[in-house]
Amino acid sequence: MAHRNPLPLAALALAMTVPALPALSQSTSFNVSVVPQNPTPDDAVVLRLSGTWRDGCTPGTAITPAVARTGGTVNVTLNYATLQGACTTALTPFTTDVALGKLPAGSYAADVLLIESLIPARSLGTASFTVAPKAFTTLYVFGANALKRGSSGELGCDGSLSIKSRLTLFNNASTPSVASLSALYGETGEEVIPGPITAYSLAARGGTVVDTSVANPASRVSVWAFEVPGRVALRNTLERFVDCDQGTNPSQGRLALPVFSALFPAGATVVSGDVKAIDENASGACPFSADLLAFRRRVNVTMFNAGTATATFQVVGRQTTVDGNEEIFRGSFTVNAKSARQANDLALDLAKLCSAAGASNVWFEISADQPFLSYVSTAFEDASPGAMPYEIYPSKTEY
Repeated sequence: MAHRNPLPLAALALAMTVPALPALSQSTSFNVSVVPQNPTPDDAVVLRLSGTWRDGCTPGTAITPAVARTGGTVNVTLNYATLQGACTTALTPFTTDVALGKLPAGSYAADVLLIESLIPARSLGTASFTVAPKAFTTLYVFGANALKRGSSGELGCDGSLSIKSRLTLFNNASTPSVASLSALYGETGEEVIPGPITAYSLAARGGTVVDTSVANPASRVSVWAFEVPGRVALRNTLERFVDCDQGTNPSQGRLALPVFSALFPAGATVVSGDVKAIDENASGACPFSADLLAFRRRVNVTMFNAGTATATFQVVGRQTTVDGNEEIFRGSFTVNAKSARQANDLALDLAKLCSAAGASNVWFEISADQPFLSYVSTAFEDASPGAMPYEIYPSKTEY
């Protein structure tokens, strides 16, 4: 009768030190996802493993995932054959991130493999993803340019007041980028882009400033359309300058102008608010009297018609109170195709504004029958010299 040779003592001792892992059951789960979902070459890519593990020795705790990449193939190995010690038997939720680092542009396939003693390696889950530069996005910014003479009582000196817009572009990437000016619209329609430069080179972690006040001098407001790649940040501002007869004063402040990533569709209704139409210090001037004029603010609405036909804009102002709302303005404005327009000093019902204590805030509803953009602004009637006497309220569909 034949007899089997017993295992060598060394092999038997090794087998006894490795805990037996039960097979993955139907009550467990294993998910593989990519973070971010659409990575670019500038992103640090992470492979996120999550789910419910069969015991307490979860991936990322008992065993550190090992990563190997060859071209577009990424293998992540969980080697439980080397696990030492005992594991609890309870099903355990887990999440662990496996860093892949920055990857060149291309298509990738990731496979997570489990290695156990005396069992062939098996796949727990896969993920396919593409690394590609982010597509260009069209961004719209408003430009502004105004100049007027003023007295010492208004400006702090006898001189001129200039209001100019400036756009700053910053490349938040580790590689150079380019932003391009694709179109420019003024108060009389689409305009010829000024100057020979329509493309703005941005160094890695670098930026540039675009003077958006230099549209057609006949246009007080304008709209600039830029084609911007991923990881380029924009800040559009309105800056106030006072040039005194006896010398030039520095900038007296900036405030943000809106940057839009898409046009509002024809027929949409957007809102701007809450607009402060009367200074809070005017409470002593109510009920309405001539004294109130010293505290009110001029309210303006700036509109852009992106359509190919003349647009009709409907603007409604509603005073908001705890008891509801009171309509204090309703107006209709026409804007030519591919043109910008600003309607100044809207004729608000100041008596209604003054009739409810603490209810000087107004929300404006704006709609148009062509694709459009808009914002509301205010100007102080009696600002202190050197103050920034404006406020900007971008239009949005929701907040």
